[in-house]
Formats: sequence, structure tokens, C-alpha cells
Amino acid sequence: YNGDRFLTDFHISCYSKTNNYYKYIGKYTPDFLLIKRKDKEINKLLIIETKGEGFSEQKNFLLRRKFIESDFIKMNNDKFGYQRFKFLYFSDNEDINNILYKLTGEINNFFMEE
Repeated sequence: YNGDRFLTDFHISCYSKTNNYYKYIGKYTPDFLLIKRKDKEINKLLIIETKGEGFSEQKNFLLRRKFIESDFIKMNNDKFGYQRFKFLYFSDNEDINNILYKLTGEINNFFMEE
């Protein structure tokens, strides 16, 4: 993702939850998607977000990240009956070797054949 909202059609409508009510807070377009297909259909989708230090604490991003990590992933995995979605977040102030180590491990674990 390069900041162009029209580069891809993939986005997630995000909501913030207060008590039992959800309020729409905008669309989230992830930086990267890693997809595994099975019989030409999407079987697993790893959502990867990277943020620079100046952007990682913005209120809008924090609210959207919270929704993705808590509600979106759980609701969709429950709907499909297996871990179809996973979210990874990396900050640009993390050591690149540590990022690559974590990313490789997550890819190997998440996409491993059941």
C-alpha cells in the first residue's frame, strides 16, 4: 500500500465498540496481504501492517488496529470455522532482523498445511 486508496479494492470497514454499540470509524487498507489459495479460492489471508514512528500513535490508526486485532479477526475466523485471517503489525523502529525472523515464523506457522 502506498497511500493511494484506489490502488486496491481490498479494505476493511472498521468500527469502535462502546458497550454493545458499534460506531463506524472508517476504512482500513493494509500495507500487505499474503494469500494462500486452495482450489482457486482464498483459504488463508495474512494481513501485514507497517507503520513509521510518527504514524503509529495516530488515534485513527489505533482505533482501526484495535478493531482489526480484536473484533475483525475473531468474527471472521469464527464465521469460517478456522484460522483464516491473521494480523501482524511491525513498527519501523524495530530491528529489521527481528522483523524478518518474526515474519518468517508467522508465515511458516500460519500457512502450514492442516
